[in-house]
Amino acid sequence: MSFRLVAASGLALSLLLGCRSDQPIATEPISAQQCLPETCGGGGGGGGGGGYPTEDPAPTAPGIWVGINMGLSRCYSPTGAGINDADIDRFDDWCEKWIAYDFRPALRPGYYDCDLRMEPAFSVKYFPATGIIRVGYWFSYYNDCGNQHSFVCNMSQPWQHECMGHDGDSEFIAVDLRYNGATDHYVVQRAFMSAHYGSGSDFSTNTEYTGLEFPEKYQGYPRVWVALGKHANYPTQNLCNSGAAYNTDTCEDNPTETRMEFIWNRNVGSPTRHMLDCTLAKPEMQYFRPGTECYWDGFDPSQQPPPERYFGWWWQDGANPYAGGATPYGVMIRQVFEPANMPPTQTYQP
Repeated sequence: MSFRLVAASGLALSLLLGCRSDQPIATEPISAQQCLPETCGGGGGGGGGGGYPTEDPAPTAPGIWVGINMGLSRCYSPTGAGINDADIDRFDDWCEKWIAYDFRPALRPGYYDCDLRMEPAFSVKYFPATGIIRVGYWFSYYNDCGNQHSFVCNMSQPWQHECMGHDGDSEFIAVDLRYNGATDHYVVQRAFMSAHYGSGSDFSTNTEYTGLEFPEKYQGYPRVWVALGKHANYPTQNLCNSGAAYNTDTCEDNPTETRMEFIWNRNVGSPTRHMLDCTLAKPEMQYFRPGTECYWDGFDPSQQPPPERYFGWWWQDGANPYAGGATPYGVMIRQVFEPANMPPTQTYQP
């Protein structure tokens, strides 16, 4: 399910969106607007409405002001009443979108990486018992290029997981936030970054905010160092350069960074209701990647027909239903939403 803004006329659209002209439409990447149709110009109070600030009330404080009337008391409803909640997780869908947008990471990949194209999605869940808002970013790279640049891989261990490439790459990060009512800011508490997650050489990290890098504001959106070829995620360059078995990961040549691509209606939803279940590659990629990928996949590989799952962006047939080498996203998404299912070695608990 996705939201689509439809207006009978240009005037109606202007009245609906009111305070900014750069509102999201269909599947276009969303802009940096901070004013939502339901909070913009409402309540007879002009721009803010209801006494809410129309600009950041604490611009020098840590974290990020997400927007007008976007605090935790407005975004979370214990019963689901009074909010837009298509995924039935008791957290407002508009809030999920803008929180995920504002905290999308700054990626610093290798300059010579063979393929940085991706089809990213996101998810958000609030844990009321602990006050943690968890944002998952599912990168969905088209290719894992392997570590063939590594001397170890080229000379002695080419069969190792760290060395081999494959179609599709299921890297992700999960950012835990807290809401500060005094500043009306959301702040980063910690970030879990996948690095060969679930493999025999898992170097994934669970890092408190004191060990993260923040390109713009302290406890704002984090920087992620992306290993050349394998796209493993690390909070610092040093950790990347010592990552993976035999230290085959490298971020030595990662000179530039860019914010993660973000499409506003690619919210995967929740275990209760899947908002983005399966998806095609981008139109310009469908000739090269004709498959349908699924985020909420089944668990039983013996099931007939085989369950929908993340394949690595290739069409699958009955004779080879799990080709590609990409790790299914479904298990990882459920682990982020349901941390009790996390393996003991990876305990990013709310």
